Amino acid sequence: MKRAVAIVLVLMIMFSVTGCSGEPRCRLPERLSLYISGERRIVTITPEEYLTGCILAVCDPSFQPEALKAVGAACCGKALYAIQNAQAGEFMGADLNDAPAECSAWLSPEAAAAEYPDLDEYAERIAQAVGYAVDTYMEYDGAPAFTPVFRCSSGVSDAGGMPYLAPLELPGDSADKWYSSVCTVPSEYARKALRKYTGSVVLPPKVSDWFTGEVRTPAGTLVTVLFGGAEITGSQLQEAFGLRSCAISIIVSGDEFTLTSLGCGGNIGMSAYGAERMARSGMSAEEILELFYPGANIW
Repeated sequence: MKRAVAIVLVLMIMFSVTGCSGEPRCRLPERLSLYISGERRIVTITPEEYLTGCILAVCDPSFQPEALKAVGAACCGKALYAIQNAQAGEFMGADLNDAPAECSAWLSPEAAAAEYPDLDEYAERIAQAVGYAVDTYMEYDGAPAFTPVFRCSSGVSDAGGMPYLAPLELPGDSADKWYSSVCTVPSEYARKALRKYTGSVVLPPKVSDWFTGEVRTPAGTLVTVLFGGAEITGSQLQEAFGLRSCAISIIVSGDEFTLTSLGCGGNIGMSAYGAERMARSGMSAEEILELFYPGANIW
């Protein structure tokens, strides 16, 4: 009960918090519909509830206030971008979904309370960040910019196909608790786990020859790899083995594969852990936003 009260406190406090001065050109709808992919249902929430869940999906509540503000503003901008550019019915009829590749990851109040037992201690800090973020976003060419956020990088972020989404070296991200994930599986398990992506394939006699032809980004993110001659994506490999990112290395030892991923999330845009380190060094939310999205303007 105490944990659930923490979310209520966040929402109560934020309505007394003043955001940035001036009326923003774009605003999120007063009521947002959000498709929860894991539950296949749509919920209706306020922008404040949405941004609270987005922040807590990638940040510890103990993160520095300026980092939380920057992350929240980036999530606000990405939501505005998604709403303005979505095709009809793209999010199962909702305004947004909780898939980070398309919108932003989102934690429900119940999930956030379970994830962070001390959340109530940071209710006011989160509320202030949300109060700032709901009226702040990055703009490019007169429209909301596509401003993705992820937990931590592999050490270098990837280019995102936009002028303001350039690679950025973030060596300090390796200190994050979510930086690395490892999965070791027998070869037969790997074959069965990947069948949904490859169908029936003829695998070489040597297990060491099963994975070939890796294609990677300059940052080391795995784009595609051949499994017995069938192409699979880094995202499919991440999903199949429950890894945290697509910066995946594959090592064969006997009859086993060890897959290791570095970083957590999409590796494009803002690293929430990187923002935390920058905030601890004295940078403001605005400075953090300008560093991660160079060429876009804060509105």
